[in-house]
Amino acid sequence: MHLRLTLAPARLSLVGLLAFKANWLLLVVGQSRWLWAALLMLVVQLLCTALAAQAGNRLLPLVRSAVLAATGIGVDTVFTRAGFLNFDGDSLPLWLLLLWCSFALALPLLQGVLARLPRWALVLAGCAGGLLSYRAGVALDAVRFGEPAWLSLLALGAFWALLLPAWQALPRLSARAATGAVLVFFSLLPGASRADTAADSWRLVGEGQFSAFFLDIYHARLEAAVPEFRFPDSAPYRLTLTYQRNIPAARLVEETGKQWRRQGVRVRPEWLAHLHDCLPSIRRGDTLSLLVTPARDSQIFHNGRLLAQIRDSDFTDAFAGIWLSERTTRPEFRQTLLGLP
Repeated sequence: MHLRLTLAPARLSLVGLLAFKANWLLLVVGQSRWLWAALLMLVVQLLCTALAAQAGNRLLPLVRSAVLAATGIGVDTVFTRAGFLNFDGDSLPLWLLLLWCSFALALPLLQGVLARLPRWALVLAGCAGGLLSYRAGVALDAVRFGEPAWLSLLALGAFWALLLPAWQALPRLSARAATGAVLVFFSLLPGASRADTAADSWRLVGEGQFSAFFLDIYHARLEAAVPEFRFPDSAPYRLTLTYQRNIPAARLVEETGKQWRRQGVRVRPEWLAHLHDCLPSIRRGDTLSLLVTPARDSQIFHNGRLLAQIRDSDFTDAFAGIWLSERTTRPEFRQTLLGLP
C-alpha cells in the first residue's frame, strides 16, 4: 500500500502530461473543431495537477497556473496587436486561450524536473520549445508570423526565454499574492480593449464576394457607425477585404492606380508613394482594412496591424471610392456593399 501511494503522484503527472499533449493536437490541428474534447482534457489536467500536489496545498499550483495562463494570453494579445502574430479574426481565437490554460496546468507537473536545471538551460529550453511550438502552428496553418518574420521570432524568443526562469520564481509567491496578480491582470483587460469597443456599436452596411474570371479574389465587408451610410460623408466607417488569393504588393499598388485612372481621379504622386511604402504582399487568408476616422483620415491595417495613417481626406475619398464611389468600375459590387437593392 505504501508503494502504491508513493507512485500515485508520478502516475498522475504522467496522465496530466499526456492530456496536455493530446490537447495540443486537438487545439492546434483541430482549432475550433474539437473544443468539446479539449475541454474534457482540460478537466483531466485540472484534476491531475491538483491531486499530484501535496495534500492541504492543492489550490496553490492551480492559482499559479492561472497567473501563467493570464500572462501568456496577455502577451499573445500584445503580440497580435503589434502584428507579430496573425490569426483569423480581430482577437485571439478561443482555441489559443484554451491552449494557454492547458500549458499552464502542465507546467506544475514538471516542477521537479525544472528545479534541477540551471538557469541557462531553462532559458534555452523555453526559447527553443516556444519557437518550435509556434513554428509548428504556422506549418499547420493555425497562425501566421508578421512581416518581417525574423522580428516576430525575435520577440517570441525573448518572451519564451524568460518564461521558464520566471516560472521557477513563482513558487515563492503565496496563494494570496498569486490570486492578486490574476485579479489585477483581468482588471486591466477592459482598458486594453477600449480602442475596440467602438467597433462593437458599428453595424454592417453590406458585404459581398468579389470574383474575376470565375476566380474568387476577396470577400469585402463594409461597417459604419451611423444608421444610414452615405459615401463619403458618413465617417467613421471601415472596409475590410479578406483575400482568397496570394497577391504581390506591387500588383496591389498597380491595380489601385489603374482603378483611379479608370474613374478619372487625378492621382497625386504621393498617394502611390504612400501605398508603395505600406502595402505588403498578400497571402491567402490575409485581411486588409481601411478605417476612416471622423476627420476622414485613413488608417490602413494588415491582419489587424496598423500599417499607415494618412491624414488626407482627398486620398481617403479616392481610395475608398474604388469600391464606394458612383464612378466605380464595379457598380453592382458597390450596390452590394452599400446594401442597396
